[in-house]
Amino acid sequence: EHISFDHNRFANKWQSKVGDLFLIPAGTLHASGANQLVLEIDSDPSRTGAEYTFHIYDYLRPDLNGNLRAIHLEHSFNVLRTYRRRSWIDGRLKQRPRLVEKGKDWAVYLLGERFDMFYKVYRLEFNRRIVQDTGGEKLNILTLVAGKRVQLTASTDRSYEMNYTETLCIPAYVGKYEIINKGKGKCWLTKVMIK
Repeated sequence: EHISFDHNRFANKWQSKVGDLFLIPAGTLHASGANQLVLEIDSDPSRTGAEYTFHIYDYLRPDLNGNLRAIHLEHSFNVLRTYRRRSWIDGRLKQRPRLVEKGKDWAVYLLGERFDMFYKVYRLEFNRRIVQDTGGEKLNILTLVAGKRVQLTASTDRSYEMNYTETLCIPAYVGKYEIINKGKGKCWLTKVMIK
């Protein structure tokens, strides 16, 4: 009916900070707030058949043509997992980062994984350089989320420069690769690996 309402009466709200990861499995009510940069990790819809977004509310925002975006109430409520309330979500969808590897000026944290999601998300933190390895088995998807620019060099003699917010897929066959900070300050990259 295109009438504004107080959505906070019906949904929980979490404060976020830089580096937070919220895991959002299918059927979970979610939205992003003001001043958020969202890195959405998604799948190929032809592979999983689960690639739909149903809008319950869209803040009366117009699309690029000035029209209000479609709302899908019936579909939304058919797939909504209503048991996912605040007590269920805490600790499950915003997990505490877990240190998995550490060196002199670098660290790798596991940010999140779930049994019902097909990937794991890591954060690579480093000042100068870090070396990673696909192990010949796993595709690595990297996004530079903090820092200005990095250079990736693979054992295959390939090299690529990434700028802030760019994403790069490292095929499994690449093996070892080195990431060098080309700017000042600490770099953070998210690394997504398919399970």
